[in-house]
Amino acid sequence: MNIQLLQPLIERAPSASGVLSLYLDMAVNSENKRTHQIFLQQKRGEYSELDSDRPTHHREPIGEALERAERWLEDNYQGANRGVAVFVELAGDWLAGVQLPVSLENRWIVAERPVIGPLVEVLSAHRR
Repeated sequence: MNIQLLQPLIERAPSASGVLSLYLDMAVNSENKRTHQIFLQQKRGEYSELDSDRPTHHREPIGEALERAERWLEDNYQGANRGVAVFVELAGDWLAGVQLPVSLENRWIVAERPVIGPLVEVLSAHRR
């Protein structure tokens, strides 16, 4: 991975609705579960309103963004990679993902722009 992959993330204009930056460790634990799935289940539990699909009470934008991120993982994750960063605009259509050969710490950050600090750290530590 090189710095050119980060350029579109760096240049992304701030989003009024926010951007969910997910950093996921794709390792498998001793119970043969992917650690990122446990992390996402815990985060989903923190947002109990995500369970509602009533016609007058649609899912919150964070729930929709999380579903889009999970679909991206299902469709795009390559098993040889150990870490994934997914950036999803809340209440928008933009999504970007980066797969890495190294593990990442599970993180969930909502800000007006993609949070790329952890990717920069990985680039600095693993130059090749």
